[in-house]
Amino acid sequence: MNISSLFLALKAGKTAISPLFPFPVTLHLVFVFIGTAFFVWQFTVKKRPQHLLLAVGFVLSLGLWMFEQRTVYYLIGILEVLLLAAALVCSIIWNRKEKSAEVSRSQDSEKSEPEEQV
Repeated sequence: MNISSLFLALKAGKTAISPLFPFPVTLHLVFVFIGTAFFVWQFTVKKRPQHLLLAVGFVLSLGLWMFEQRTVYYLIGILEVLLLAAALVCSIIWNRKEKSAEVSRSQDSEKSEPEEQV
């Protein structure tokens, strides 16, 4: 199924089913929309790059419906794994930066408190 036949099937109300994807295209579109909206919202609230990477991964999964070649399926799978790995690395780096910033803030607050003399 290519992209034009996908949209024609959607317009006609037919249920398009991919041989590699267990859900019909309309359900996949709903999942992609909800997942992408959630991670874009998380990115705008928390400003963490891994949320944006995961949102891109959701949209990228729509490529399974647009192409019929097995090589494209494998390419999309490889890209999805790379995005997940990049999100994991970003999460680890981001958490380390937050922990070090928290430690430095606590040390600064301890230094700025005046000591009581008895």
